[in-house]
Amino acid sequence: MHIMRHIFARGLGAGIALAIIAACAPLPTQQPPADESAVRDTAVPDPWTAQPQAQPPATPPVAIVAPGVGTQDSHPGRDAVASLAAKARREQQAGELDAAAATLERALRLDPRNARLWHQLASVHFDQRQWRQSAEFATRSNALATDDKYLQALNWRLIAQVREATGDPQGATHAYDQAARLERD
Repeated sequence: MHIMRHIFARGLGAGIALAIIAACAPLPTQQPPADESAVRDTAVPDPWTAQPQAQPPATPPVAIVAPGVGTQDSHPGRDAVASLAAKARREQQAGELDAAAATLERALRLDPRNARLWHQLASVHFDQRQWRQSAEFATRSNALATDDKYLQALNWRLIAQVREATGDPQGATHAYDQAARLERD
């Protein structure tokens, strides 16, 4: 409390108040260009689809933050996620299933809406004979892969294998039918 009185006694309180007000003021908005061809798509490509952008953005977006405050990128590092997915594939192929699951969980903390990562984690749990988790993660992958019929078909095939392994032949047939329907579309 003594420090606060000292700050205000020295006239620093008004300066701090003005700095706080200025920081809270809205930033000026920029008008969109009249010519829509001047607008560029700045989306980061998915590393699994490998479709290059026509033109890279001129400058990366800039985050404005207070000093000492960390930032969180709204689009996690795609390279880091792809690297972790590749590492998990190697670990799964080497039979290091616990390590593969841990690596995929780390990747999912970076990109929790990545349907391919959820499928890969479902596959690892299948190899671990953890049927419930495998089917759950394949289902979650399907919920996120709304536009990826190929991935949805892979998930349904994995669900079918889980149902076969758990003694549900009718459920397996239904899941295989779902996969076949997606492959035809």
